[in-house]
Amino acid sequence: MHIAIFSPYLQGFYFGELCNQLRQFCVLKRFKFSVIRTDSLGSFSIPISLSQYDGVVILRNAISNELAKQILDRGIPVVSIAYDFFPLEIPIISSDNDYGVEIAFNYFISNGHSKIAYVGDLSQYDLRRRYEAYCDQLEINLMTLNEDYVYAIDDTRFSGGYTAAERFLAKDCDATAILCGAGLTAIGFCKHYRELHPDPSPIKIAGFDAIPITPVLEPDIAMIDQNLHLIAHAALNNIESQINGESVQANTIIEPKLITKDDDIYDCETTVLSTCVELSELNNNAYSKSVIANFYEWPREILRSNLDDIMSLSPIFERFMQLGCLSRFSGGESKYESLRVVKIYTPQGNQDIREIHTLSTSATEEFPPPILDTNEDFEFSSHFPIFIKNRAWGMISMYGSSQVHSSTNSFLGFTGYMDIITKMLALELETKLVAKKQNEKKDSSTKTNILTYKISWNVSKSLFEWDTATLDMLGLTTDLEHNIYRNMDIIDRIHLDDETRVRNLISNAIQTQTPFSTEARFKLKGNTYKKFEVACNISVNGENEILSLFHLTSTEDLD
Repeated sequence: MHIAIFSPYLQGFYFGELCNQLRQFCVLKRFKFSVIRTDSLGSFSIPISLSQYDGVVILRNAISNELAKQILDRGIPVVSIAYDFFPLEIPIISSDNDYGVEIAFNYFISNGHSKIAYVGDLSQYDLRRRYEAYCDQLEINLMTLNEDYVYAIDDTRFSGGYTAAERFLAKDCDATAILCGAGLTAIGFCKHYRELHPDPSPIKIAGFDAIPITPVLEPDIAMIDQNLHLIAHAALNNIESQINGESVQANTIIEPKLITKDDDIYDCETTVLSTCVELSELNNNAYSKSVIANFYEWPREILRSNLDDIMSLSPIFERFMQLGCLSRFSGGESKYESLRVVKIYTPQGNQDIREIHTLSTSATEEFPPPILDTNEDFEFSSHFPIFIKNRAWGMISMYGSSQVHSSTNSFLGFTGYMDIITKMLALELETKLVAKKQNEKKDSSTKTNILTYKISWNVSKSLFEWDTATLDMLGLTTDLEHNIYRNMDIIDRIHLDDETRVRNLISNAIQTQTPFSTEARFKLKGNTYKKFEVACNISVNGENEILSLFHLTSTEDLD
């Protein structure tokens, strides 16, 4: 059985822990496991490898309703953690926010507090539900809702707590207990409140999530533990029940618990790390230090190698990195219809895939293509789409197996390195594209009635760049259209009847490094076509990269 996880992020106390718990349960059940980092909330619509999955778990709104509907339409059992995809009928697994707020109120009231404030990012589904439960508890306990006790903030980090503490003191708020919708918010509020108040009044603070940093920084904060391991277990059980044709609940609620420093077992390891699946890695000081100490240096060197050295990380993340690839999206206006593998990575060496053929390309939902030998020995895969200006440029994928002998393999460390590498790569590509665009605008301002247009192609990196004049000639004149189509493959705009001939000419030119010229029809905006003379020149730069430059000359009257 193959289970896929779509998560907005793979790091952090919430998403990182949930992904790791789900991964561990899949290992115990001998399921194949894939994780896709969508890097967004509510907008990700790319159907990566959907045909491969027997079940899908979505964390929060990691994907769009459109993609969620595609999953349902394929008949794939799916469950959502902590998000309602209404009107789609997707079962939800969530912590009981109502009960979590109730036990926090009981804790405050038992300690003599009746003036209770709420701090949280109300734009987030869970935190908004906690606010609603807060209002219900006020009514149940015969307390009045006071707008001065509600602090809506913009994030769930320390900074949100800082902001709330400043506003709390500026209002001279008389609340003596604070319920925070997130754990880091609670820590930020507590620390900043003491910093700003010369003689702080005693206040009680409770925050959702039992995160390991709370006992370290602010042990007085009460923690509402959502029991993420039980949520992960319930999600997989729900998927299995659907696969077996059993009926499942529309909404499964997991009961949280309150943890305070007065508890007999209160300490970081027994209360917060007792369910952690990476204790062996965390308790291996030499391994942990090696992972932490090189979070910047190693990714920087990998970027300098144009990703050629990415498998240098394999020895410390061997279970997750036995095979990898870099792929490019294509499909132009059709929204990422296919993925083409342009480079394969193994610990033994890398392989450039320069030819465009069916073995290296697959429909996005059918990924990976045949050229990538992901046989049954790989029960783990991870996919990291690379976005440039909100457009998916490509994707790095890694495959591995828990059967390797290495005993220390931090999943959170692995995903942290991959996140840094892909983010640094995206920033580098975006910087180059912005500089290229600025240079092209300077050049175009000094020229009039240009009839010859250029498209450059770094074959080794599989990066196309259409200059601004060429895009304008096609009718793609807005900044948005420039961003969308700047890096499309040349084949995306060529008439279907000319495509095979041009593909063959390009492949032969790359293999033999000889120029060619031919006529081809290019699609303009509005689905009309225009004929051009296409001249292609091949060169190799100082970094031994194969470069291709296409010159398009109109063979029709531009007027």
